Amino acid sequence: MNRMTTGFSPILLLGFALLAACSSGHDDDDVTGAVNPFVGYTSEQYGNSQNWLCHSGLATADNVCAANLDATIVHADGTTELEPFEPLADPPVDCFYVYPTVSSDSSGNSDLIP
Repeated sequence: MNRMTTGFSPILLLGFALLAACSSGHDDDDVTGAVNPFVGYTSEQYGNSQNWLCHSGLATADNVCAANLDATIVHADGTTELEPFEPLADPPVDCFYVYPTVSSDSSGNSDLIP
């Protein structure tokens, strides 16, 4: 079945939703068992929930993952069908990071102010 969605891609929005759940409960190692040399480090930029699209510390109105994630399927014949978003009970990943590759800031790094 061919289908297109309007608005944000459900896969992209799922990625944002997974970003909100970025805690695996293991701060001292990664999935390979390698020791994390940065245990206890807190990022000044990413420690601020205002710099996240999805975060439990954001107000519902500012949290992209709290928005309606339903999608509209547009069939080849032009008919449409609503596809309700159903979050996974046990997703295969805890975190999905979207690397910010685009910025109109004149400096080498973004100041994170839109």
